[in-house]
Amino acid sequence: KYSMEQKSLKESYAWEAGRRAKMLGEETMGLLQSFVQREKDPSIIVYNTLNWERSGLIKVYIDHQILPRYTSFNITDQAGNQLKAQPVEHHSDGTYWAIWADRIPAFGYKKFVIITDKNKPLATSKGDDFKDNAIENRFYKIKFDFAKGGISSLIDKDLNTELVDNKSSYKLGEFIYERLSNRSQMESRVLNNFTRTGLDSVWFDGFETGAIWNTIRCKGNTVAANENETYVFEIRVFNDVKRIDLFYAIDKKLETAPEGIYIAFPFAMDGGQLAFDVQGGEVRAGIDQIPGSSNDWNTVQNYARLYDKNGQVLLSSSEMPLMQFGAINTGRYKAGAKPESTHIFGWPMNNYWVTNFNAYQFGGHEWIYTISGSKNPSATDAVRFGWGKRTPFLSRVLPGGGIGGSDGSKSFISGWNENLLLVSAIPSIDGKSTILHLRETEGKNATLSLKNGVTGTALEIIQTDVTGMPVKNGSKEFKSFESKFFRVMVHK
Repeated sequence: KYSMEQKSLKESYAWEAGRRAKMLGEETMGLLQSFVQREKDPSIIVYNTLNWERSGLIKVYIDHQILPRYTSFNITDQAGNQLKAQPVEHHSDGTYWAIWADRIPAFGYKKFVIITDKNKPLATSKGDDFKDNAIENRFYKIKFDFAKGGISSLIDKDLNTELVDNKSSYKLGEFIYERLSNRSQMESRVLNNFTRTGLDSVWFDGFETGAIWNTIRCKGNTVAANENETYVFEIRVFNDVKRIDLFYAIDKKLETAPEGIYIAFPFAMDGGQLAFDVQGGEVRAGIDQIPGSSNDWNTVQNYARLYDKNGQVLLSSSEMPLMQFGAINTGRYKAGAKPESTHIFGWPMNNYWVTNFNAYQFGGHEWIYTISGSKNPSATDAVRFGWGKRTPFLSRVLPGGGIGGSDGSKSFISGWNENLLLVSAIPSIDGKSTILHLRETEGKNATLSLKNGVTGTALEIIQTDVTGMPVKNGSKEFKSFESKFFRVMVHK
């Protein structure tokens, strides 16, 4: 009884923190929108809190009074450039739309206008272009194995190479269910009595085309789920950007016996190096870690990557950051061990340790792994991919009826160095300055010089410590991979 009461109390802290964070977010967006002129037609304002111009996906709810269902529409910027959008969830009073927000200014915003045309027929998606278990665009050629519920071949056209190791017993994206005979073996730091199985059955459930991505949907049965057909796997292949989203959903059965779920990513790259992002920078798996720290599994902050001199493969998950490098290493417990291959295994859930944790997971779970890559093995490219994926745009739908204005897009602070990452920005109480935490990402020296994004004048910058106190003999110079704090005066 008392342990359950303690558990409920601890859960309430998380719920309360989430509730307050949402309220604070809504209050902040309300303040921000008051500084933007409303347009004659409804509009969407999108804020980018990172320090480079970027494009990406937003999910926004639009009331049917603003955008009636089954009505043709365009979402455009001031120059008339149209955004691509596709519906993801319909309700009686509104629809959630996935919208590809294009070129949002660094540390700034951009406004897009919604223009409807009731006299024009609404274009609809179709689902008859998927043949021979394969799909192809200008970035990837993908072949699916519906017997295992995974990708058997993934050819990167930029790198001109096969990314799936055909020697692996697992397909890319394959679901793996692990069961232990007992939990005590993990407590003894061994793993010698277990089973690993795939799905009991899996089948193709449909193909849909969309303005932003095309979807291949599978369903499957597994003993890890409450009922049959409650495991869903979708491969979302983006049309205009180099990106693949692997979407998973499962109605998890409540099970107190020790169990775990893995997702396989058997990437192939001869001589490739595995690395991943942590709180203060990038770590090469098994090499740059603190001696004695965990190397069987790692918490990935924003991205993992596999790279060589010719390019890189990138992987990120906002919901499930726990990953294992080289193999399923659970129970290895070997000091100084390095990855035995270029494979990565996502580890969405397990119940192996029960101190301060529930001895089970159950109910509905959804998560996404995003795959991308580039011919440039730059760490800065990887940082921008990972941080851009995990740092959502802030967006708000504004009603029409205004007079509009010239503030269609704006960067509040400009002059950002390409190899400097804005980790955080905290405004002062008096509203006259902000504390910036910046980190160098490419292993090169840099000099910070920022400007007011509106007036173009140079901003006063003072190096500080983490508390905001000035540093004696402070400098705007960055050494390789250095982190620094600065107070930036935004008003004089």
